[in-house]
Amino acid sequence: MTRSAADFDHLDPAVAARAHDVLRALRAECPVARSTRYGGFHVVTRHEDIATVGRDHARFSARAESIGAATLLPGLETAVAPLFEQDPPEHTEVRRRLAPYFSRAAVARLAPAIRATARSELAGLALRGGGDLVVEVARRIPPMVIAGVLGVAPPRRALLRDLLIGAVTEGRVVEYLDFLTEEVRLRRAAPGDDPLSAVVADRSVAEPDAVKYLLLMVAAGALTTIDATSSLLWLLSRDPSLADHPREALVDEVVRLEAPVATTARTVRCPTTLNGVELAEGDRLLVAWGSGSRDTEVYPDADAVRPDRAQGAGLAWGAGAHRCLGQHLARLELGVILDEVLAAIPGYRIPDGFEPEWTYGVLRGIRALPATWSYSDPASMSPSTSR
Repeated sequence: MTRSAADFDHLDPAVAARAHDVLRALRAECPVARSTRYGGFHVVTRHEDIATVGRDHARFSARAESIGAATLLPGLETAVAPLFEQDPPEHTEVRRRLAPYFSRAAVARLAPAIRATARSELAGLALRGGGDLVVEVARRIPPMVIAGVLGVAPPRRALLRDLLIGAVTEGRVVEYLDFLTEEVRLRRAAPGDDPLSAVVADRSVAEPDAVKYLLLMVAAGALTTIDATSSLLWLLSRDPSLADHPREALVDEVVRLEAPVATTARTVRCPTTLNGVELAEGDRLLVAWGSGSRDTEVYPDADAVRPDRAQGAGLAWGAGAHRCLGQHLARLELGVILDEVLAAIPGYRIPDGFEPEWTYGVLRGIRALPATWSYSDPASMSPSTSR
């Protein structure tokens, strides 16, 4: 085992800038590598092994402590989020209840509302002549969209966004959790036709579990899309011709190249072997989805942007029972955001020589994306349409 494997810490900010290089080395040298951090875990980096772990819930449980997306938060230390931390058959039942809200047909019906939200949030952006696209675009639209999908009342949607961003960027978690708890209680009192009510109306789900479910549902719907938006706008600034590709194919390639869900965790349920490495019951695995999406055994030119790939997004949307429930929503939403940004600020430019500061850990994204653009009167432009 190399020193880099023993010391691997996905939450170390120093890893973010060189994450792809580190993961490339692990894939080559020790694809199921033991790290001594956080009490010890194995990081799984190759496409084939990641697919195996994702699909084999009999050996690998989605319930894991301390190293995955379900971080410990005040009051939720022992909570178990429906869907996210469940395995079949419990997971199957919850997913069955939620599936109608996230089918391709159901998501298509949301397109007008998503476009209206994007246009509203981008209104006036052209007049400014410049700004941080992470702040002005990526952090503004996705939280409003998922708030609507989850049935949050319109007057409360901007508050959810502000509290979410404050929790992520400033560590103001308690106020955000109070908001989520209130949403759960509102839905308990008067269930609606939405993915939150579909879970919390079940009185057998304890309130802390329901709050953790909502916390992770907002993160899955907003934080991942924030990061994917930042990656999309960055890559487009480097190669404007990417906008000529069909939106779904382009989005799939962006999330393959810079998987917004960088890692999730699993717990080994019984003694087993993975790629020649013996694992004991209770061992924890860090599944590096973004590493699998750059495995050259599957993608020979894995570091290149190629929206015409026959393989599509690969593992970027996950695998097995926990494959991303919201992938249709994400594809549509990111395509709409791109259309509306190009309509509002066509030809936006990132300063020459700028290199973004990337995040890595549970999520993968860009911290800031300064840009400038020339003002064009929106009244003189034809409405944008999805491709």
